[in-house]
Amino acid sequence: MTLRIFCALLALLSLPATAQTPDPISGKWGEGGAPFLDLQYDGKRGITGTVTWRGGGKEATMPIRSGTFDPQRNALTIEGDGQGPDGRKGAYKIEGVVTGDVIRGKYTFADTTGDFSFDRRDALAAELASTFSFLDDTIAARLAATYGTMARGMLSGAAGLCDLGVHFGNGLYQREVEHLIRNEWAMAADDILWRRTKLGLRVSRDDRARLSSFMTGAVGDAANR
Repeated sequence: MTLRIFCALLALLSLPATAQTPDPISGKWGEGGAPFLDLQYDGKRGITGTVTWRGGGKEATMPIRSGTFDPQRNALTIEGDGQGPDGRKGAYKIEGVVTGDVIRGKYTFADTTGDFSFDRRDALAAELASTFSFLDDTIAARLAATYGTMARGMLSGAAGLCDLGVHFGNGLYQREVEHLIRNEWAMAADDILWRRTKLGLRVSRDDRARLSSFMTGAVGDAANR
């Protein structure tokens, strides 16, 4: 009896695994590294999650009240309501078509309408955001896009933001700066802020001065080793 049970288990284990249909919806979707949609798909027609609206340097995140996905047409419709980043209250509706890792469509919020095109978060960015959960999603996306798999090594061993060292503003930390000095021969603040990251568009004058002062010492130390 025991032998028959064992053989039956072996037979079950040897059966080919049933192929799973890739989830076309679940995940974070956005542009420029910043997620706007955080969606969960139930595998049938239902969508839940949140929508983040941004404007004027502010943001407002609202729950999805009603969400559906038509797998035959790859079309989704999301509806809800709340208070926008500008203080206006109103209902929103988002309609789009999913093509691979892109959603394109139209949105309405209160009396504002427009078009959008969102990409699904890069798999590496999602991995970094999950492994290093202390990272802001925007920072994880930027590091993945800028450094690829080298970002894993750059962050290795970090358990919190304090492990990344001095913060020079807009998600630029000492560990990234030292990586660029060591591996990409960055010699001055502009090498990092403009040539490699384009963070110069957003870093304040004071943060730029702090970075420049730090690099003067760090580059000198590296040259003396």
